[in-house]
Amino acid sequence: MLRHIVERTLAGRSEEIKERSLGMVVFGRPPDYDCSADPVVRMSAAEIRKRLAQYYNEPRHRDQLRIELPIGSYIPEFHRSEGNSPAAVALEPLSPRAEPEFFHTEAQVPTARNRRSRKVVIAGATAFVAAAVASFLMWPESALDSFWRPVLVDPQPILLCAAKSPFSPSQPLAAGQQDSNRAGIAWADVVTLTRLALLVQGKRHPLQLRREDRASFGELQQSATILIGAFNDAWTMRLSDVGRYGFEHEGTKYWIVDRQNQAARQWGIDLDNRNSEGKLDLHEDFAIVSRVLNQRTGKMLVTVGGLYGFGTQAAGQFLTDPKYLTKFAARLKSGRNADRHAGHQPAEHEPRG
Repeated sequence: MLRHIVERTLAGRSEEIKERSLGMVVFGRPPDYDCSADPVVRMSAAEIRKRLAQYYNEPRHRDQLRIELPIGSYIPEFHRSEGNSPAAVALEPLSPRAEPEFFHTEAQVPTARNRRSRKVVIAGATAFVAAAVASFLMWPESALDSFWRPVLVDPQPILLCAAKSPFSPSQPLAAGQQDSNRAGIAWADVVTLTRLALLVQGKRHPLQLRREDRASFGELQQSATILIGAFNDAWTMRLSDVGRYGFEHEGTKYWIVDRQNQAARQWGIDLDNRNSEGKLDLHEDFAIVSRVLNQRTGKMLVTVGGLYGFGTQAAGQFLTDPKYLTKFAARLKSGRNADRHAGHQPAEHEPRG
């Protein structure tokens, strides 16, 4: 979208930059789509403004030509930074239809030299702005933004779905889900729900909260969904029964299953482990963090679920604190580089993060 609006502005076609035309040309919407019901252009513009601000806030970019997208407009403005050399092409803030100063000439019969000079200036200005756009587009997004971008691109409110009651290992799973008297939410799930809600709101994206027993399959088909919890969230259990990894339990033993190696139970806990006071004695917990385009709902589905509450809370922190995803992305990259140097190409079924 940024490249499109900059190219149209430089070509003197800023009158074509309208919300509806952007929705059609950039995002493939039909000519009669409802702009008020589908805010994809407005949301994309807000994301561009945020990322431009982040980009120019870095010291190495502060002396570059600044591209700004004013609030309430889709027509970009170009500003020369204070530190630019006088020899650089000057692009002053312009009204949408104003003619740039370097287009003005004195009232005279144009000569061949004047025409050549004007073409050179225009070409130089265009190249200068194009370089600024290319520099911004090549600016790497953070690992956190990279994970959440496919989820946030859906303009519909994200559905945050948490279990209606704390996971109780003393009850059979189905009974725990059906007990309407236990309507609270586990503390670990509350903490995770709060973290995720703050992240989504911080991205200025609409959201809606549901208890898993109040969320319908139809709602999951309408928007991206974040499922919080595992054995205490019926939707997590129903929608994670496909794919390589899932949740399994037998008696007091709970584990994450690798469906390509069913016999292995390396990621598991036993809720029968008690200390001398009879209290649960867990020294580790495990969780699944996933983001997939779910085949059943047709929408992005994020799962944040631990075998016990500790795992769920840790998974929520992992997905909302930039430092954890940044470290994970670095480790993933180094692992792939090591595979390449060793002449090994990961098979399609091997986990990639």
